[in-house]
Amino acid sequence: MPPETPVGLIGVGLMGEVYAQRLIAAGFGVIGFDIDSARVKRLVQIGGRAGSAAEIARQCDPIVVAVFSTDQVEDVVERTLAPAGSGKIVICTSTCDPDRISALGGRVAHAVHFLEAPVSGASAQVRQGDGVGLIGGDVETAQIATSVLDALFPKRFHIGKSVTVAAPSSPSISFSASTASRLPKAWSLLHGLVSTLRLFCR
Repeated sequence: MPPETPVGLIGVGLMGEVYAQRLIAAGFGVIGFDIDSARVKRLVQIGGRAGSAAEIARQCDPIVVAVFSTDQVEDVVERTLAPAGSGKIVICTSTCDPDRISALGGRVAHAVHFLEAPVSGASAQVRQGDGVGLIGGDVETAQIATSVLDALFPKRFHIGKSVTVAAPSSPSISFSASTASRLPKAWSLLHGLVSTLRLFCR
């Protein structure tokens, strides 16, 4: 059974509402915040609760961030979640600038456990469980958040802080989770290549 502590949701737009639906269907309580009151009203209609960002930081764990831009992620994480949500897990599902989001994770590491989790797939695919979550961050933190990640992304890859594939006599190719989420076909091919190489090398 999901824990009694509710999951926080910052951003209840198109994708955020899908995340709320999946979490509620899995039995989680969801407290959400959005600057658009109509979106919050919709969240309440589907079974969630409304709260401020500060309330979510204090009451919820983990906290899913599903806002529009890197600027918004930096703002809500540094100004609200890190100060008020010490020790909590923050799962950033927004597709962000890879360098900036990596730097953000470093800046808030003293306060929260930060996971990068952009998704490859449209909202309709995620609603059906067919979106692919690309998880970046500490493995132990991801394991603690397994039940929530299972609800959000039944299909997912944990790629560490980055994925590096090196071939003999060729440069390494590195993707952050955010970069990989922008390249779903390339990521699928890359993952297949890595799997094939691992089997070949056994």
